[in-house]
Order: sequence, then structure tokens, then C-alpha cells
Amino acid sequence: MDLYKKDSGSKKEVNLMDRMKADTIIHYRHNGQHIPSHLCKEIYDYIVNRHTPSSFLRAVIRNDLQNSLELANTECRLNLHAIVNVFYCLAPDACWGSLDKMKAWLNVD
Repeated sequence: MDLYKKDSGSKKEVNLMDRMKADTIIHYRHNGQHIPSHLCKEIYDYIVNRHTPSSFLRAVIRNDLQNSLELANTECRLNLHAIVNVFYCLAPDACWGSLDKMKAWLNVD
């Protein structure tokens, strides 16, 4: 299955596989924040390979701010805005935003 995300600026479809390279996540910056190195492969594996992420990342993916903050280590807490933003900017809408979307993405009941 090809992964696509609408580009709201030009309304053209962009092949997500071209955008979701490991380098894209490693070098992603937002408002001076970055993606912690230990999360880069995990985010990539979740989006591209549909691997089950850690409890922290699952909380982020399902938009659970309270649990995201409780489960985050210091580096993740300080970079939470960038972590959320990488999903907003690079990930397909179908893979994040709620528990139901995450379960559907992972093919979990």
C-alpha cells in the first residue's frame, strides 16, 4: 500500500516514502527543538513498517497529552512540540490522532 499525504499548499499528493526517510526524522527541527535520536527509528518504523511503538510514543500518537508528559524522559519532554509536529507534517493522517486510528494503522483490535 502506498502512503500519501495531501500537501495543503499545492493540494498535490506527495509520496510519503520519499518524505519519510530516516534522515528526514533525524534532521527534523521545529522551533529550535529536535527529535531525540532514540525516537527517530521508532517513529520511522511505526509510520513506514507499522511497528508497535513504545508507551510514550503511543501516548503521543493518540493525542494523550497527560500520559505523554508522564511517560516522557527529560529529552522527550523538552522536545515534545517537535515530536508532535513531525507527525503533523510528515505522517499520514490515518496513522495518528486517536487510539482508533493507531489501532487501525497497526491492524490491532
